[in-house]
Amino acid sequence: MKRITFITLCATLFFISCSTTKNLVDPYVGSWNYVIAKVPTMGDLKGTFTITKEGGKYTGTIADESGQTTTLNNLMIEDGKLSTNYSAGGYDIDMKGDFDNTTFSGTINVAGFDLNVSAILLH
Repeated sequence: MKRITFITLCATLFFISCSTTKNLVDPYVGSWNYVIAKVPTMGDLKGTFTITKEGGKYTGTIADESGQTTTLNNLMIEDGKLSTNYSAGGYDIDMKGDFDNTTFSGTINVAGFDLNVSAILLH
């Protein structure tokens, strides 16, 4: 009887640990409020980018304050480093940067000009 109880306990702990592993939160997935600092003739631009992950692949969108949304293309996140590109306002834009817990900092390149971008994860 003790042996059956012990085996049942071990099996239960195994299944609990497996289900917990599946539910780990990806630190990059979510909505991030961004600021692109000191854009010439426009000042600071604000908006939100959203990252999702399905089947091991990241996808995302970026939206400005007006709600205009576009898809983040070629979105890659490896070792806390993001790279992606998108089109907005008739420009091709490259974005690169680093995540640090709930913050992101990097640059966007628009028509050969680099601008600083920072973001915080929304909870």
